Amino acid sequence: MAWEYMNQLKLGEAAVTLHNIMMGIKTLEDKDPAALRMCALFMNEEGEDPTTFDEGKMREKIDCWGKELLVSPFFQFAANLVPDWIVAYRKGFHDGSGEEAEKEK
Repeated sequence: MAWEYMNQLKLGEAAVTLHNIMMGIKTLEDKDPAALRMCALFMNEEGEDPTTFDEGKMREKIDCWGKELLVSPFFQFAANLVPDWIVAYRKGFHDGSGEEAEKEK
């Protein structure tokens, strides 16, 4: 889209689009790995209420784990927590990557 705006000499629209892309990339960099967030939902400390979501508590857990541990075991643990999650993940990956569309051609 920004490229099209540049070709049309719509510099204001191009600048806004590029700014939004840069902010989106920054937001992605600030996010925790999904596997750690999922595990933080299920790996509760003693006395923690498992029925209540607390973003601050989740952040504390992830910060603690990130200092000491690798992410890959958390991904495996998270995948095992949800039945058929890996099936949905693979389907979503294929649907999102366009691989199925390429196979159909």
